[in-house]
Amino acid sequence: MAVQKRTMGGDPSWDDIRALAAVIEAGTLSGAARLLGLNHATIGRRLQALERDAGARLIERRGDRWILTPAGETLRAPALAMAEAARGLVRRSAATPGLVGRVRVTAPPLMAERLLIPRLGPLMVAHPGLELSVIADNRSLSLDRREAEIALRLARPRDGDLLARRVAVMAYAVYGLAGLPPDAPWLAYDESDPLLSATPEARWLAARPPPTPIALRANSGAALLAAALAGHGRALIPVVMAADHPELVQLGGEAGLPRREIWLLRHRDLRQSARVAVVADFIAALFRTERARFG
Repeated sequence: MAVQKRTMGGDPSWDDIRALAAVIEAGTLSGAARLLGLNHATIGRRLQALERDAGARLIERRGDRWILTPAGETLRAPALAMAEAARGLVRRSAATPGLVGRVRVTAPPLMAERLLIPRLGPLMVAHPGLELSVIADNRSLSLDRREAEIALRLARPRDGDLLARRVAVMAYAVYGLAGLPPDAPWLAYDESDPLLSATPEARWLAARPPPTPIALRANSGAALLAAALAGHGRALIPVVMAADHPELVQLGGEAGLPRREIWLLRHRDLRQSARVAVVADFIAALFRTERARFG
């Protein structure tokens, strides 16, 4: 049976291999989750993804423990070696001189709270002299006025003397709890907020043919995600944000779903700043690692 590869060049995801190494070291999914700062459901999905890439069952449960199958045993040594090499890189990076001071990163609230902040651990360990400030805000804070050093934005910049790189393209899908009726009401952005009502996802919902009953409006994507998880209706949610919530299912039958580019920005004047560069490079690498999850 052919195995479908999920990553470019057919290479397995480092996150999936790291999950396997953590389970080998901890012996349980919950223990591996604690080692990596993730939830056990995410560990389980990454193991399943690695098994799909390998085309074989790699791990199985025995009582309270998870053990490697014969196929999994062939990966024990390389997986553990890769995990130790990664830890060694972090330890060596921590000795890099001069990386001290504050770096402010601004991002939309849902991206800041659900994607960026939970994954900053390796950066903070590698560079303890950095003081990270994450500003979760739908407004486009000005890099020219030094309101932040780094920005993640959902549109290509049109002005400013900025260094810009596109780090991802984010797909959206309609989600709700399993068993939600097909005519369930919608969850939408608060239309009184001009920034939110002008977004592609808000315009997509507004363009639906009537009637489009709205059960709840909110002024953040995180709030709409919480409403969907509570079973209050269906919502247009980024695929990457829904990936950590297996209780949400994609509801089909919708056309023209939006996709949004994610841009990483910093001011050109800061191109010689080592601390800004290391944070920007870390964030760019994070998005490359997570690329398959953006849909």
